[in-house]
Amino acid sequence: MPARTTLYHYRNILLHLRILRRNRYLYTVNTDDPLVVELLNVLRFGTPALSEDERRLFAELVVRNPDCQKYFFSLFVTDGEIGSLSHFIDRGRPVAWKTLSCHGGRQVLLKNLESGKQLLLLTKDQFEAILYGVRYWARDELLMIDELFWEHLGNVMFPIDASRQIRESELVQLLLRNLDMQADWTTFSIRDLAYRWCSSLKVPIKKLHEILRATHRKYPEYVVFIPIPQGLATLTAESRAQEEHQLRSYVQDDRGRYISHIRVHARLKEVYECQTSSV
Repeated sequence: MPARTTLYHYRNILLHLRILRRNRYLYTVNTDDPLVVELLNVLRFGTPALSEDERRLFAELVVRNPDCQKYFFSLFVTDGEIGSLSHFIDRGRPVAWKTLSCHGGRQVLLKNLESGKQLLLLTKDQFEAILYGVRYWARDELLMIDELFWEHLGNVMFPIDASRQIRESELVQLLLRNLDMQADWTTFSIRDLAYRWCSSLKVPIKKLHEILRATHRKYPEYVVFIPIPQGLATLTAESRAQEEHQLRSYVQDDRGRYISHIRVHARLKEVYECQTSSV
């Protein structure tokens, strides 16, 4: 059973999300809220992970919370208050966060990379609540955002729809449209692809990596992986947790290598068009 302190935090979170309501010492489920009623109807007890419906409804409850919006989700969206989860996903733009060194101690700056909108975190309570609270909720539990590390930008977060599907053929066509047809080979950065394509298509980075591995297996003579030594990939990491976080931005191939770039031969366009036209 959870400890009393844990239960206290759980109860307060449920109150803030308006899943529970309190009348003096009495707590009841807020069945006046249609979202809460819908959540009750899909809850599955005893399962180790949230179902897609449970995750979506919890995400709706979190994203509508005024404090969560003010101190986190509003950074992604510049056109007013966030009305729903779909509004956040569709309108959200990349936000980067990085740690700043200063005489007064640690500070963390969050900045929308398109609008320039910023939020500066100054206290330990703010770090815990926003970076290791709402951000972890959104990224690891509710799959509302994904995140990659890029030295010159910091940690880049962007909204995703975890249930959105993208076919291998869509990615191959994107690669082909971006080939330099004046050269035999075109080199693509894995992190650049994730930043440009995953943030615009609203798909998880993991999905991009899966498709890149499948494309490499299918066209090994035309799609070449360029590995990066693990030590170089995590050069700026100061802990094991930071190393693991930074390695998430790279494709890991079937041999366990971390891949920073891919090279695509111009002839892939001809081969691919020939195959698809014959199907």
